[in-house]
Amino acid sequence: MEAVHDYVTKENVDSLVQSADIAVDCAHNFTERNLLNEACVRWQKPMVEAAMDGMEAYLTTIIPGVTPCLSCLFPEKPDWDQRGFAVLGAVSGTLACLSALEVIKLITKFSQPLLSQLLTIDLMRMEFAKRHSYRDPSCLVCGSRSCSKNS
Repeated sequence: MEAVHDYVTKENVDSLVQSADIAVDCAHNFTERNLLNEACVRWQKPMVEAAMDGMEAYLTTIIPGVTPCLSCLFPEKPDWDQRGFAVLGAVSGTLACLSALEVIKLITKFSQPLLSQLLTIDLMRMEFAKRHSYRDPSCLVCGSRSCSKNS
């Protein structure tokens, strides 16, 4: 496994995604998230999507043609600054461990990853919830891709 420490840009996103088996998205903003999502759909690469703000986080696994993509989940994007939100180390550590488990599930097929489910995490209240996510057939990113009945 190789971590890429570069920002995702229009110029490098295709080469980054093409050289990967799985993308793990934990970018600070939706500009990078959108670029990565579009490239993963274009190149048919799975993406583990993880985000956090303060004591809250979310996690899901996106499989192009099988699950909703990031644009289906968030058609209207928050206006996040690259580093304009609070980050608590224990929250990012928790989310990183859960993200790593999603990657392990994808690689080993040992267990079912969060497909068409968005795990929402409120660590202030210690509440975890799974929310069913739906693929938008009109999505500009993945709408023309075939999708299984489970999405």
